[in-house]
Amino acid sequence: MRRLIVIKGKKDRDMKTEIKKLRPVELWILLILRAAGGEVCCKTKIMKILFLLERVYGIIGVRFEPYNYGPWSKDVEDALRRLVELGLVEERELPKPQDGPEHTGLMYLYRLTEKGRKVVEKIPLKDPKWRLPYSDVEFFVEWDVRDLMEYIYVNYPEYAVKSVIKDKFS
Repeated sequence: MRRLIVIKGKKDRDMKTEIKKLRPVELWILLILRAAGGEVCCKTKIMKILFLLERVYGIIGVRFEPYNYGPWSKDVEDALRRLVELGLVEERELPKPQDGPEHTGLMYLYRLTEKGRKVVEKIPLKDPKWRLPYSDVEFFVEWDVRDLMEYIYVNYPEYAVKSVIKDKFS
């Protein structure tokens, strides 16, 4: 029995070490996936939720710039790639939808792996540093990507200037 307790303690320490190695943007991506039940369809939705968190709370630590579908960040792209490489998130290409001209590129599904679930469970959501922003994440994951984009285009029009679909929201 003692050996099992020692092994469990080591695993908890390993997870805490894993969390300390992750940047805030990576932790928030994991939390977005958790709030969405473990998976999110499309990078655009993750990008827009992170943008809103950064604008409201300044906690992500990445810069966004206007792009084809509103705010975009190379740092978020890199963070998603790193989470996949670390085995915390699985990325799967989805067939391009037939309807909706707003989807001109590839679409991906992002899903927490078992390892990712274990890491995200260790983030202390009772801590006020995480709790309030996470409640907003829970709110925004319920929105579809089109509603997120419209909200951003109306409230942050400077990020819609390069959008290829901004006319759809006027």
